[in-house]
Amino acid sequence: MDLENQRRTEELSAKVNRLKHLTIDMDKEIKGQNTYLDSMGFDFSSTASLIKGGAGRITGMLNSGKSNRKVMFYTILALVVGFMVLYKLFMRVRA
Repeated sequence: MDLENQRRTEELSAKVNRLKHLTIDMDKEIKGQNTYLDSMGFDFSSTASLIKGGAGRITGMLNSGKSNRKVMFYTILALVVGFMVLYKLFMRVRA
């Protein structure tokens, strides 16, 4: 009877030890993921502020009148030509 109790106690101790190590590993993983998510949140907020600033500049350029329309035209033209060149390059690489 004592041997049976001792065997079961050892089995229970082994299970508790495995659970302890599992929870320690989970804690480390969760802390690592929280750190990663915090850094991603900072990256997203800085990207959002950059986009907001760019949109504000474009809005200001559009509202400024005729003086910047020429600049806006050349900017749009350069973007369209740039996208066309990139498209041609990607199609050439694919073939």
